[in-house]
Amino acid sequence: IEQYIRNSIKSKERLYRFINDIIKTNNIHKVLEISEELWPDFDEFMSKYLFEFTPLVEEQYIEFLHKNNKNEIADNIIKKSLNDIYLFPDLFLAICKNKLKNLWGGTKDIPVSRLIEKSIELYEYTSIEVLNEQDRDIKQIYQKLLQKTRDIIRADDFKNYRTAVREIKESKRLKLLLNQISKIENMPIELQSMLRAIITDQYPDIESTKYEESESFYTLANSYDKMMKQYKYIISVEIPKNSENIYEAASMGDLSENAEYRSAKDKQKLLASSLNTIRYELDRAIVIDLKDVNGDIVSFGTVVELKDRINKRIVVYKILGPWETDIQNNIISYKSEIGKELEGKKKGDTIQFRNDSYLIISIKKLEKI
Repeated sequence: IEQYIRNSIKSKERLYRFINDIIKTNNIHKVLEISEELWPDFDEFMSKYLFEFTPLVEEQYIEFLHKNNKNEIADNIIKKSLNDIYLFPDLFLAICKNKLKNLWGGTKDIPVSRLIEKSIELYEYTSIEVLNEQDRDIKQIYQKLLQKTRDIIRADDFKNYRTAVREIKESKRLKLLLNQISKIENMPIELQSMLRAIITDQYPDIESTKYEESESFYTLANSYDKMMKQYKYIISVEIPKNSENIYEAASMGDLSENAEYRSAKDKQKLLASSLNTIRYELDRAIVIDLKDVNGDIVSFGTVVELKDRINKRIVVYKILGPWETDIQNNIISYKSEIGKELEGKKKGDTIQFRNDSYLIISIKKLEKI
């Protein structure tokens, strides 16, 4: 390994190959240690060019820095990543994972709220990219990023998200966060409702100005049934279980210092808020039978094929409602931005969406999802 490193540091081209090759070894940290011993400018080089390498190298190098108490170098890299999460999303998610699990000591000064707010921002960005990207390989990359971001937000029953909401406190920031969550058109309704409920439960006076609560919406029967099952599950399983947890925790005595009791009571409030949200959604939902859909115009229950007038690429969207939205499978809501542009259009019509022009080349009724 030493000889390989000695040969590698003779030219920058070899250095690039070397850094990318180290991920093939069984002991990346050992290679990094030897590199640092043999090459005095190794940290300077890595700090400058780290973002050109793979996410695994990025994460392993920061771990190496923390292990060797080089927190200042690590912090500078982390700050650079946080300032532009769109360029370095994988490293940002690695920072979130390690910070939220207290694995990286050098990230102690980064508030949980900042990571969560950035995660919501990244979720919105990647969900749009998944929807718009036509290249299959790039689309898969965005899909993986979206899943990782969702996992960060949902981790430990939304523990970190709750912590972030408590940290923020400022009414203006909370309202901005609530509005941002409400306008993410491609976020699953269950996740969106939960994130909203956690904020409004802790701060009842905070209201979203962009959430169209008064509007009804279309959905399919199986989606309605799924949401109803979730509603009944909360009533019949989660609430009784939570009541037992409260009783057991209360029996331990001294409620003022009883973490289990406080946690159970917080869960009780969250369940009540979620129940109200789902009930409200169920009351607004209008079930549509696909057999009744008119396939001559773009509407709920249709499949539309578009052609990008510039690069000639073809994209196919299934138009359904908020509950059916699945951007990874090109199922979009008729209430989404592009859904509203398409609604009511016919074959041969052209739409403008985010500086791109699309020709509608076919419309047909959706037989099944």
